[in-house]
Amino acid sequence: MKVYQTNEIKNIALLGSSGSGKTTLVEAMLFESGVIKRRGSVAAKNTVSDYFPVEQEYGYSVFSTVLHVEWNNKKLNIIEGSYSMHPYFKNPYQLRVFLNISPKDQMENIKKRNGPEKAKQFQNMWIPKEEAYFKKFHVMDGAIQVMWNLKTEE
Repeated sequence: MKVYQTNEIKNIALLGSSGSGKTTLVEAMLFESGVIKRRGSVAAKNTVSDYFPVEQEYGYSVFSTVLHVEWNNKKLNIIEGSYSMHPYFKNPYQLRVFLNISPKDQMENIKKRNGPEKAKQFQNMWIPKEEAYFKKFHVMDGAIQVMWNLKTEE
């Protein structure tokens, strides 16, 4: 593996709402940079970042994952997941990205990914907790907010 100088290493935090496409984006980055030969999908349970058995069982990310790619002679460390921007970690990032999604598209993606029963649980329990966490810890402060209407694969 190449040895990088400090100025050649960039840390990127990737956080976002449930169903916003964090894992899908990371798969695309790994694929486009040549780290993997094919993109995995959350639905197929074959993504690089969702490898713990509990994530396979639940069908969504549970833990933050650290991945890296080389791009333009820089090493990009990507920290993807719910707690990547928690104040505990201070701010070791050169780039903070928050993926947002409309509530309608969010629920459509979660239904496709986890089914209608789990989607209702997300809507009633997880999403309100997630939104409270984002607000309490100001995780969006200083982040580039990307609003997109990612449609997950069938």
